[in-house]
Amino acid sequence: MVLVYATQKSKFFCKESDIILLCLTNKLGYGNWSAIKRAIRREPRCRFDHLFISRNEEELKKRVIYLVQSLEREEKDAEENRKKALARASEV
Repeated sequence: MVLVYATQKSKFFCKESDIILLCLTNKLGYGNWSAIKRAIRREPRCRFDHLFISRNEEELKKRVIYLVQSLEREEKDAEENRKKALARASEV
């Protein structure tokens, strides 16, 4: 799946922090917010991103929920486009 980066504007989260957040969520488990927060603090790529490091667990949770919903929407749209393309191809 190709991730189209069209998320809501945020001064706390950038593209790289969103990627890190999704990868850590995948690795440590959805809902394990305290472990994800600790992992962010230890992540070398986040060393100088104080705004991202300082987010609390609730803010991380909301961002992950938003990102997962965005990914699900993109996957649903891609599936609909594939079905339409197959239908058009079979009509020919």
